[in-house]
Order: sequence, then C-alpha cells, then structure tokens
Amino acid sequence: MVATPPGDSARLVTLLEANLQDVAVLEEDATPRRTILRVSAKWGRYRVLVTEIISTAREYRYYVLDGALVIAGFDNAADPRATDLRYGKQAKRHYGENVPHLHHSNKIGLELTEEMTCVDFIAWLKENLSDAR
Repeated sequence: MVATPPGDSARLVTLLEANLQDVAVLEEDATPRRTILRVSAKWGRYRVLVTEIISTAREYRYYVLDGALVIAGFDNAADPRATDLRYGKQAKRHYGENVPHLHHSNKIGLELTEEMTCVDFIAWLKENLSDAR
C-alpha cells in the first residue's frame, strides 16, 4: 500500500481556508497505513464539517449544517441504506463497501451520487448555497 503523501492534508486545509471561513483543524493524524483529517469551518451562517480518511480506500464526509439540521451530507462510506439503494436484492453481498451518497432533509432523504472531492464539495456549496457568504 502507498502511504498518503504528507502534503495532501496541508493542501486540503489550504483549499478550505481559501474558500471557507473560520477553518479549524479538529484532528490530523497520519500513520504509514492511513491518514485522517477532520476540519470544521463556516460557510456564511452554515457550519461545515469535512472528514477525509485515506487508507486502502478513500472515505470522506462533507456535511453542511444549519444549527443541528443537516442540510446536506455527502459520504463515501459503508451505509446500509445507500448499499440497499445501489444494489437492491444483492445488497447483503455488498454490506461494508463504501458507496458515495448524499443525505439531505435532515438525513431523512438519501440519494446515490458520484464520488466527490473536496473541490467538488466547495463547488456544490457555491452553486447551492451561494447567498451564504
């Protein structure tokens, strides 16, 4: 397995600082087997939480909250509801696999998505919550 280059977390934080407000690194930890970065920030009145976990696979969580209400939560994680939606009757064979998806309507709604990057997430913020800044 190839370790995540140490500069990747720094580049991601720089990207977030250039586009969001009040960026704070909550956790940054790297071992030869995995890297974890958790960041909190603001997008206007919204709170933004970004998590990137890179090991043998890439896992992410990009969440936008208005108070305690989840406006949007993009995940690439093992989520049984997303797996059921993606694979239907074959879902049980795929439980534990990462499936890119979006939580919305305070996590009541769920839809499948393409895999997303932090750049894609910032573009989504600008397009969907453009008046927030």
